[in-house]
Amino acid sequence: MTTNVNARKYLDDAWPFWCEHAIVKQSGGLIDPGYLDAHDRMLCNMAAHFFFEAKTTFSDDYFADRIEHLSLVFIDNDTANARAIEDAEKCCIAVNLGLMRTIWALFHMGLSSDVFLADYLSCNVGGRLTDRDLSKAQWQQEIPVTWSEERQTLMHDLFARSLDFLILHEIGHHTRGHIDLLNQQMGFAFIDEASNASLGHGSLDALKRNIEFDADLDAIDMQLMTMDRDRAFSTWSSGQASDQYFLLSLAILATLQMFDLLHTAIEAQYGQSHPAPVHRAMRLVSALSRSFAELFQWTEEQRTREHDGVWYHGAQLAELLGMPEGRWRGSHSNDMGHDFFIEEEAKFLEFARNLDEQNIKEREQENTG
Repeated sequence: MTTNVNARKYLDDAWPFWCEHAIVKQSGGLIDPGYLDAHDRMLCNMAAHFFFEAKTTFSDDYFADRIEHLSLVFIDNDTANARAIEDAEKCCIAVNLGLMRTIWALFHMGLSSDVFLADYLSCNVGGRLTDRDLSKAQWQQEIPVTWSEERQTLMHDLFARSLDFLILHEIGHHTRGHIDLLNQQMGFAFIDEASNASLGHGSLDALKRNIEFDADLDAIDMQLMTMDRDRAFSTWSSGQASDQYFLLSLAILATLQMFDLLHTAIEAQYGQSHPAPVHRAMRLVSALSRSFAELFQWTEEQRTREHDGVWYHGAQLAELLGMPEGRWRGSHSNDMGHDFFIEEEAKFLEFARNLDEQNIKEREQENTG
């Protein structure tokens, strides 16, 4: 993947439409990546790479019509947010510059320490960063030339996997018909990843949470499909499977930690419209471990070991982020809200089954004219 290309290639015929769109303007307005500095252009180019890769990879799949005319735009806003928007015949993914910058800062901070992944890397950097504020300008820091090639490669790898997941999550909102569902029940024609206030109605809040869970699972499904099409799983060695599971799961877990920096109580999070980030991580890391176990014939003992290894290293990052014990790290898990997770899991499974049936029915109606 190259990053030294003209960022204006992302812009398509829909640019004038989205430039004047009310939601986009309220969010901060579009930014042409061509006017940004080299580092921001690199971030935008990586996002565009995964966006266009998905459109190409899934161009012949049953949901291809829902992404064929999908656009990617960037918002001049430094908060960690993205939106999936549909308006008449046009649809887009709108990614804040701040989302990419914050992800970059997250992994830059982690890999600048001599703690995070110390047993995974063959060298250390000598010294831990004490500044844990990802809202500051850490994202502006290029990878130090003093880092080993191994550490530099790992930095790019984790960032890329995280960004790919987030782009596919937004695509999932379109392919799964989430915006149509919200529009029918609430009159919303967009999904905002950072808007997490109660909608004032328990069932509508639950709908929003289930939509986010569903987009998460759709994103990892598309990641696995892309990996298999790039290089068939049947050709992977046991070590390659273990390594790929670890890196993908850790990147996603770290991304969800980014959305839980305020460490709001689980009970309070379930009074809002977005699911608890730690429950999203629990579901995804577990779902990936089960998928890899089935694909590569892992024993239950190995699956558990691989799964727990991801959480062990995620706990290292949580400590660097200053997160208190009990949720992402520590000797207990009293703040993980297991009861809420079990209750929400049952509701989500029912939601996903109903949505699958609805989507299948709509496809059959379309195919029969």
